[in-house]
Amino acid sequence: MRHFPLLLPVLMALVACDKAPTASTGLRPADPNFALVINRQFPVSTTALSDCGGEDIAVTGTFHRVLTITSDQAGGFHVNDHFDYTGLRGTSAITGANYVANQISLVNFNVSASTVGFEVTQPITFKLIGQGSAPDEVATGLVHYTINANGELTTFVDNFRVKCS
Repeated sequence: MRHFPLLLPVLMALVACDKAPTASTGLRPADPNFALVINRQFPVSTTALSDCGGEDIAVTGTFHRVLTITSDQAGGFHVNDHFDYTGLRGTSAITGANYVANQISLVNFNVSASTVGFEVTQPITFKLIGQGSAPDEVATGLVHYTINANGELTTFVDNFRVKCS
């Protein structure tokens, strides 16, 4: 859908890393004390479409992600992935209207040692708040996907809605 142009930078940030890996601790993912923590920030400069105002908004700010993966005694993994855009500000190229935007998403899922594959359900909220008389937009969505034992995406469902005020 056209109202989620910030989704591409999110997907890129999910696989990007801005620093070299640190030295190994000797722990391997199968060890019960294994933990991985990634805490990164990336500058964002993109264009968001206001479905409510019908205009492109040049947006800049910061993307922040904290990803933790921990192993458990049974050989499974627990994944927590929090990402948000902070300090997003934008200006319409057409009207000059100013906007403040934010997006927060939290994904938690478990991968069992006895069950290969996993599924994730991820709620997403994106707010584009117009300053002055510019319209506000709140887009909410739910994304669900399933990865099978071969690491293949077998199910992908998304449902997004936009509310204008």
